[in-house]
Amino acid sequence: MTETISPEEIGDVLGLAAARDQRTVGDGDVLAWYDDLNAARVTFADARQALTRFYVQQAAIPADRRFRVTTPDVIELARKIRNERVANFIYEPPADREESGIEFRARYRAQLDAVASGRVAAPPHRPALEGGPAPALVPKLRGLLRALPDAEDDTGGDTAPADAAEVSVGAMTVQCPRCKARIGRPCKKPSGRPRPPHPPRVQVAAGGTYDPSAERAEEQRRRAASEAALTA
Repeated sequence: MTETISPEEIGDVLGLAAARDQRTVGDGDVLAWYDDLNAARVTFADARQALTRFYVQQAAIPADRRFRVTTPDVIELARKIRNERVANFIYEPPADREESGIEFRARYRAQLDAVASGRVAAPPHRPALEGGPAPALVPKLRGLLRALPDAEDDTGGDTAPADAAEVSVGAMTVQCPRCKARIGRPCKKPSGRPRPPHPPRVQVAAGGTYDPSAERAEEQRRRAASEAALTA
């Protein structure tokens, strides 16, 4: 069995536990804790942190229901602490050469253990892709991608014109100013179903501008014309 924590360190851990719960510690306790923590490969640093977390958690328990820490408690908490450290782990390959499979496994395990043990700090957040397409790529995408338009409106009726077999989705290279669909995502109907790009999105993708007030004015003009036609 590889030693990850020494008998002297076990004595220190038990001494810290005794300072909190007033237990008595003997040689049998040291031997049992030594065997258990080494079998679980718990280090002195992890055992101390696990002990602290255990007694902090005990503070939330009524006094008459609290209990003394045992080796299973320390092992469980130490594993949780190590898992938390590697939650955002990122492997760093060598920059100057290719790795063989054996080299990769050895390097990966070494880096993972360094982060899990706390010797190396892990990134505080998971890496995320940010931003839209590269500026040089956007013009090349326009007009190249094709998608079938919806064949139904929100009421389930067939409204797609016969000559609208394909609709350019080059507009998807910009965010839709009307429904706020993100770059690369189709526009949505009020029902949430996909629909062809809104006209303002197509206009912006072509290099134009979108004026919401002008669009509202046009809608009001059409509504007024319809009402006038109905009352004529």
